Amino acid sequence: MDRRQNLSGLNGQTPKEFMPEWQTFTDLSQEQIAAFQAMPEDLHKYIAAKRWQKEMTNISIPDNAANKKLRGLQVAMSEVSQSKVAGLKQAIDAGVISGDVQFSALNGVRQLGAKDVGDLYAHVVKYVQESYAIAADLHQKVDAGKIKGRAAVDAAFNALK
Repeated sequence: MDRRQNLSGLNGQTPKEFMPEWQTFTDLSQEQIAAFQAMPEDLHKYIAAKRWQKEMTNISIPDNAANKKLRGLQVAMSEVSQSKVAGLKQAIDAGVISGDVQFSALNGVRQLGAKDVGDLYAHVVKYVQESYAIAADLHQKVDAGKIKGRAAVDAAFNALK
């Protein structure tokens, strides 16, 4: 195990400019860490990471969804799962699959027809696109100096259900 210290050279001072390697420094105070985290360069990276994390979070179709068959359905949102939902919709649209399918969700199997699969696909796509829209808005706010820390980023993504 490497026990060498990676010192920032800040000597207790608040950082004035971004240092990409700041997370490797072993001598930072909480105030210095917060200062680095509030810098636009770090916030942009944090937004990208949070967007991806949120996109990969499993979703539940709301209990008041228009399609009653989908209500309460818990859907895995990994990249593979998203691809499988899209592929299923494409197969139905192309006529490769006809009739109902057994869809395996996180909370059980449901029999879904073509319309149901289309509605499920719409939920998945909408959720992903909402995560991108939130990220775009946050990036703009960081560039405009309206966001100064990670709490605002967390709050924006936590609002996406």
